[in-house]
Amino acid sequence: MSRIHSARFNSTFVAALALASLTSLAAPLPGPYVAWSFESHSGSALTVSAPAGCSFASAVEGPARLADGKAGKALVFDGASNYVTARLSPKDRLLAATPQFTLMAWVYPESAGGRRPILAKRMGQAGSRFVLTLRNRRLTFDGCDTAGKWSWNCDSGAVEVPKGRWTHVGVTADAPARKLTLFIDGKVVKEHTASADLVSN
Repeated sequence: MSRIHSARFNSTFVAALALASLTSLAAPLPGPYVAWSFESHSGSALTVSAPAGCSFASAVEGPARLADGKAGKALVFDGASNYVTARLSPKDRLLAATPQFTLMAWVYPESAGGRRPILAKRMGQAGSRFVLTLRNRRLTFDGCDTAGKWSWNCDSGAVEVPKGRWTHVGVTADAPARKLTLFIDGKVVKEHTASADLVSN
């Protein structure tokens, strides 16, 4: 069992705390591009914070319940039969097509082992473009390159995400520089340089 309090997708560099502009937009946005807070959900639908004109329509798939979060409420996932999906509109896809992005979440693992995905980008049935996950308590990012290989992959090594408490996790991907940076509780725990370009996110 795991709890996720909040999750965000930014076009930012966490280390610099600065927004990166998108070539497809007239100006950079002043905050997260999309954020899921999990304070409540109506039926399966979740409330999502996104820029005007975007929806990132999100829903809980399978049984999930609310519990106490880092601040407010969190969703509890069993690691097998429930998850959240976000369906992207054409404008959502335009917004998400940035080559520099950050993924962040507050997580509360209740067990130590196994593979526990946090955030992933999928293209229909074609598989994942990237996934941020906990694998045996290590924060891990796996991303597919333009050659179809998983060269954008690294983990936090000896720095593990503890069970039984809230931890803030994140990854910054800089596709032009082929660079990944993993963060746990605001500290850089791993940097990685990929050997090929990241497939368009």
